[in-house]
Amino acid sequence: RQRQMCIRDRYLRFTYVAGRVKDVTGLDPEQIVGKTREEIHQGVNKLTPYEIEQNAKVLENKKPFSDFELFWQRPDGESRTISFSGKPMFNAKGIFSGFRGVGRDITKRKHLEQQVRRAQKMEAVGQLTSGIAHDFNNVLGIIQGNLEILSDTLALDEIGQERIEKVQKGLD
Repeated sequence: RQRQMCIRDRYLRFTYVAGRVKDVTGLDPEQIVGKTREEIHQGVNKLTPYEIEQNAKVLENKKPFSDFELFWQRPDGESRTISFSGKPMFNAKGIFSGFRGVGRDITKRKHLEQQVRRAQKMEAVGQLTSGIAHDFNNVLGIIQGNLEILSDTLALDEIGQERIEKVQKGLD
């Protein structure tokens, strides 16, 4: 598994990183420690409004958190999704002093989930299309049956018979 551990201070600077950090982030630990996420990426990996809201909730709750998903773009352009679990730390006065946690690269899992969703959508479209085709065939059967009855009714009417035959050929 591609896990990495980190500790961040109250200014959200990384003070410690360990594990498979280089494999996941594409950066050496020395390129990370002492910097915030924003300083590392200079605007590339900004937190989304949702991530900011989730971070605020974690701090308000003062409780451990799990499976917080973050988007991370490596210097080589490859993007990763990291599931982060950890615990915010507070000093004796209850003031936020940082957090420590463990991240897990879930990029492959997210990609597989997207593939499953696409397959489910395609299956639903196929079922819908099949249902429409079935209903359309039923309507055509009714039309053809009525044309046969009409043909028998208009057996002596040449113009009516020609028109009925044209319609029947168009339905075949």
